[in-house]
Amino acid sequence: MFAFAAFALLSLGQMDYDAARLDSDANGKPLVVVVSATWCGPCQKLKGTIKQLQSEKELEGINYTTVEIEEPVGRALASGTSIPQIVIFQKVDGEWTRERIRGNQPRETMRALFRRLRSR
Repeated sequence: MFAFAAFALLSLGQMDYDAARLDSDANGKPLVVVVSATWCGPCQKLKGTIKQLQSEKELEGINYTTVEIEEPVGRALASGTSIPQIVIFQKVDGEWTRERIRGNQPRETMRALFRRLRSR
């Protein structure tokens, strides 16, 4: 099991993060976690973009969750850097890796990211 913290789309916090992390660990699915805040306009825009892509089935085979920066797991993942932030956990050659993308991203950038994650 990998020892990272993360979370789910409706900001359900630690329990959802733990469930997504365990499913990713058991099934080898990538885990995409968005660290955001309710008061952050770019964060809300990014979550809206991801919701649209989710409805278009772009997230199939990927575990996705979101966590608010005010939650302990959100503070741990953000590590004092800017939000929104996308943290990606993925198994590569049997080892979990972590990748960070900072700031709001255009829809096509997010679509390309999800397609890249599914193809690995």
